[in-house]
Amino acid sequence: MLANNEIRVLDLLPSPSKNDTAIKCELRGIPLSAEAEYEAISYVWGDQTVTETIEVSGRQVTITRGLHEMLLRLRLPTEKRTIWIDQVCIDQWNLEEKKQQVQLMREIYKHCSRCLVWLGEIKEPVSLADAERGWELLTYLGEANGAEDPNDPSEIPEPRAISHGQTVLYDAIKALWSSADQGNPWWNRIWTVQEAAIPENLILLWGPLTLPWETLTQAAAIWIDPGCPDCLSDLLTPETTEIISNLMTHVIWLNAAKEGRNDLPLDVIHTWRFRKSTDPRDKIYGLLGLCEPGILPITEKCDYVSPASTVFRSLTLELMIAEQNLRSLIANVRIDPDNATPGIASWVLDLVTIGPTYLTDWYSRAYGYEHFDASGSLEPLDPSSLVTQHQAKTLSLTGVCVDTIAVVESGFRTKTIADNENIPPEQLEHIVGSWYDMVRGKGKYKNNEPLPRRYIGGPYTSDKAFARTVLGDLIRDDNHWVIREANAKDLSAVFRFMNLCEESSDIRRTIYDVAANQIFFTTKMGLIGTGHLDTEPGDEVWVLRGGNIPFVLRPTANDRKTEYNFVGQSYVQGLMKGEMFRRGICKIDNEQTIHMV
Repeated sequence: MLANNEIRVLDLLPSPSKNDTAIKCELRGIPLSAEAEYEAISYVWGDQTVTETIEVSGRQVTITRGLHEMLLRLRLPTEKRTIWIDQVCIDQWNLEEKKQQVQLMREIYKHCSRCLVWLGEIKEPVSLADAERGWELLTYLGEANGAEDPNDPSEIPEPRAISHGQTVLYDAIKALWSSADQGNPWWNRIWTVQEAAIPENLILLWGPLTLPWETLTQAAAIWIDPGCPDCLSDLLTPETTEIISNLMTHVIWLNAAKEGRNDLPLDVIHTWRFRKSTDPRDKIYGLLGLCEPGILPITEKCDYVSPASTVFRSLTLELMIAEQNLRSLIANVRIDPDNATPGIASWVLDLVTIGPTYLTDWYSRAYGYEHFDASGSLEPLDPSSLVTQHQAKTLSLTGVCVDTIAVVESGFRTKTIADNENIPPEQLEHIVGSWYDMVRGKGKYKNNEPLPRRYIGGPYTSDKAFARTVLGDLIRDDNHWVIREANAKDLSAVFRFMNLCEESSDIRRTIYDVAANQIFFTTKMGLIGTGHLDTEPGDEVWVLRGGNIPFVLRPTANDRKTEYNFVGQSYVQGLMKGEMFRRGICKIDNEQTIHMV
């Protein structure tokens, strides 16, 4: 067993012959410090059933074939090379050691002399020549970013992929696809995020080719603004543009992680939850290096003995404790039952996969959260009350039940929530129109009682309440950032959109954000709102201590009247800023403690 703050490193012994496929290494323990000399490796294990054997300190050790290929590439002809590689340097079958070493990952990648990103060998049908031209193209973009005039051929010689014409360029970019996010698993694994973000010096290796990360950073900068040189853009097709754009997007996001722009663990986790891991618990353990040390003390212990449901439960509690609010509940998208983590509680953030088939946009909800204050009239959330619940089977919270949901109407269903520009306005208008029919008691709701002209949740008409609900009371830009609170002109624009399908970009985008994969509902009292697709009549709207927004909860079939399942976040007009508490319609005296299962 390794001592505290100690790691093993692998001395890769030299071989003068490139044809020698027998790998020999020496394994030794060293203190982990700034003086430690080693290169850390970032790679994907690959198929663990396809293996090779190497000699490590006189013993035969089985490793994956992908690692064997990498070691052959890294081995020097006349001197040893010291590396840190998890597959060999950690006893993967010793859970205590694995736990200890995973806790040191931030320091391991922080203190390495550089990190080598292994993207694998260049595989058929990609040729070495096309691969070289693809990476040469990235180098050209990086150099163009520093030029006074990127379009001046005399200053930056054109790479072969451009000078040889569109066919050669196409083959080069198609080859690039094999090393980029769509063709290479390195870009889609959870562990590689912090492995790329933490080290200062990062080098990409693809077969015999190398590329400094800084080159990719510079290439991404010019690709975004002001755009690539004309000699390249004139030859690009939609297909090749998408390949390069996808790669540049990954580079930009990883650089954001390197610069520490995501300070809160919840934002870090949600940003990268789409990445894959063999062990679902690594969806959080693989990101701890990007979080402030000590902010998640129980999760940071990297428990590989407890099931994922327990790990995710502790994480969700610690997120609430760290932020002293219920913001982590807005990230709960509740996975489809067939894919959910076994034994997961309804309120727990399930990281096993990105979510159900029909997602709401996290950024739209996250960017709007701080603009609301539904629980402002209640006592603040007491973090100490959550600390004592780590061993409990339920989550106990205190709040006020506002009302019961009476009628629901579906919103716009889409699997591509970001692609709002391609939604036909007539289709969106039809959805919003059906919502308005519910409020007015028209159309298929003609047998329903319409809402009173004066809205119960505020000093305005039900029509204005409806328009505010459709906008979420906030106008967004195309990145979901809040531009302003909705004003009288915006409310009028909602009805013009419904009647004329008027193409107002800010209004249309905002309505789409609200309607996409949401339902519209009215309550027995006459409140209107939007919420999770699974919301049903009989569910209850609650304002909970520490919640800037209301939540929809579902009473369980249990005789215990205070037991609920978590359904999801909601927007309810008249609750978002505590208006109904100030007007005396909701009573703080009605607070009670409930238990979510």
